[in-house]
Amino acid sequence: MRVIVRFSTWPAGSRGVTMSYRKHVRWTDLPIGRRRRLVVILGELILGHVGLVLGIEVSRLARSCRDWHQLLEMCALFDTLIGDADGIYDPGTYNDRLLLGLKGTMSEAELHILKSRMHEGRRAKARRGELIMGLPRGYVLKPSGDVALDPDEGVQQAIRQVFAVFERRRSIMVYLCALAV
Repeated sequence: MRVIVRFSTWPAGSRGVTMSYRKHVRWTDLPIGRRRRLVVILGELILGHVGLVLGIEVSRLARSCRDWHQLLEMCALFDTLIGDADGIYDPGTYNDRLLLGLKGTMSEAELHILKSRMHEGRRAKARRGELIMGLPRGYVLKPSGDVALDPDEGVQQAIRQVFAVFERRRSIMVYLCALAV
């Protein structure tokens, strides 16, 4: 039996799988981490269970060009096709392999650009004083955006005690040693 490995949200029966082929096709949806998904697909490829790897943007399956080119190599070795929203490709042919390689490179470049933009956005918020990371234990963020002590009286007492000990001893280790006893 040939298996189509599907790692997207396409419903069974779409993109070229018609009712007449349903008895010969087993859909395998892999809702697992990207790296683990690639390992599972490569394993199925090597066993000869996969005839087509199908996805909306197949180049996003791999998290790096190395992973993507490994998948292309295995698909070429085991005569497995790769399909996405743009078409069906045979990595064993030069033109299809070239196009798939470019798709993988563009996907990796796009990921780098997105990460850079997100990082710059965080830096801009920090410069404006609007960046809020996780608050320390015992503090909460009010709806107004102000930082305040936790409304729990026990939590407030513990925080005040920590700061009082630090103020007197200039060392938090004294307080931590007292807690350990």
